[in-house]
Amino acid sequence: MCNSRVFAVFLLRMKTLNTYLCTATVALLGLTTISLAQAPAGGGGRGRMSPEERVKQMKESLGLNDEQVTKIKAIMEKSQASNQEKMQALRADTALSQEDRRKKMQEIMKPMNDEIQAVLTPEQQTKFKEQQERRRGGAGGGAAGGAGGAAPAK
Repeated sequence: MCNSRVFAVFLLRMKTLNTYLCTATVALLGLTTISLAQAPAGGGGRGRMSPEERVKQMKESLGLNDEQVTKIKAIMEKSQASNQEKMQALRADTALSQEDRRKKMQEIMKPMNDEIQAVLTPEQQTKFKEQQERRRGGAGGGAAGGAGGAAPAK
């Protein structure tokens, strides 16, 4: 008699625990879905932002004026159109090491970065170069950089 009562209490507690676990699992899945739905457009990866997003980030971090924003956005859009196929082919080339891929991406993006530099004031040029170096992981190492966007402000 006593054992059946203990067993009944045990089953009741297990059922309650199971209910809590199911509720927690559903809540966790819901939060995961919401966070993925709010991920930035374009995959959120570095260098994959739209020209509008990159210019907005640069405006905030470099203090661009409206004329600079217009010119830099046009430079980025022109570059994106002309370099898109080259960049896709480079990303798809699995024979290249990460370092070689990064160097080739920098070569592809150099003309755009040079044009952007020409639009910036000397102070902005200094900040822009610093941001590019930080994004590249310092003096030449790290992840793929040279995407033309700005790194987050300090």
